[in-house]
Amino acid sequence: YELLTPSEQTIASTQFRKFTSNFLRINPADPGKTFLFDIAHKHAFVHNLRMSAKLAKRSGLSGLFLDNEAYYGSTFWRYTSLLVEHPGSGTFDDYRAKYYEVGLEVGKTFTEEFPTIKLILAISFEQLRGVTEDKLPYNKYSLLPSFLNGLYDGMGDYAQIVNSLED
Repeated sequence: YELLTPSEQTIASTQFRKFTSNFLRINPADPGKTFLFDIAHKHAFVHNLRMSAKLAKRSGLSGLFLDNEAYYGSTFWRYTSLLVEHPGSGTFDDYRAKYYEVGLEVGKTFTEEFPTIKLILAISFEQLRGVTEDKLPYNKYSLLPSFLNGLYDGMGDYAQIVNSLED
């Protein structure tokens, strides 16, 4: 966290006038090379999100803006692409369970660092409107619902999640 101290000081010393509810924007799915079945990748992913929540809290921000969109061909949420990159790594149900588990851990991590955190989601379940269960593994957001379900279950009683309905 020491590496973030200058950023914390800069944010904390900024005199916001018009915008009084400010958020730290993070992109967890970009560039999309994180493989959550790799323990080092998973720990780094959760750790970086923990540091983001800690920075937001200590800087006096309202929370985090989780820009979870799959930019630049990110494969982070897409099961079929992950399976191509990591052959034999698991079934769709294995991946859904892992993404739920990590979402749960991230939710708990956020509220450990920032119990009253406000979390704005750029995109959410609406990305899968009209996608049937048999087509879900092929959608670029196929694993997003599992992560979000875990995230929601892991958030504390005083945290807020806001869906911006970006689309």
